[in-house]
Amino acid sequence: MKLIFLLPVLLLISCNDSKISKSPDSCDCEETIDNDSIFFASDVTIETNADQQILTFNCASVKNDVLTYKRPPALNDVKCTSAQNHELKLSPDYDYACNEMRYMEITADGAKLMFYDELKDNPENYYLFKVNKKRIVTSIYKLE
Repeated sequence: MKLIFLLPVLLLISCNDSKISKSPDSCDCEETIDNDSIFFASDVTIETNADQQILTFNCASVKNDVLTYKRPPALNDVKCTSAQNHELKLSPDYDYACNEMRYMEITADGAKLMFYDELKDNPENYYLFKVNKKRIVTSIYKLE
């Protein structure tokens, strides 16, 4: 009988939607930013210096097994966000994708405009970045 009353309490605690912590001490994502790698980021801004676009962001740590799932990574896979700012160059021919684009006919330029609008509207979104061997971001996917 006690188990019947305890079970709903345990379910509420385990399903609690906790906030993603933002602390340099508890987030170990910096080592994932490497040549030819994939990592997660938030608080993204973009600046143009001469003819090169620079992304400024905070990296995010995700659950260890997130990339082994047969589904796109999601916002609930994020454990924490670093408070340290990082910068990387953005490739002029980068790819951008998000879930809502599955139902749209959109060009590569249209996708880039969509990314710029996303950054203006909500820079705190989380993204998956793919970096090439020259440490240039070549692909961006929005987590939802």
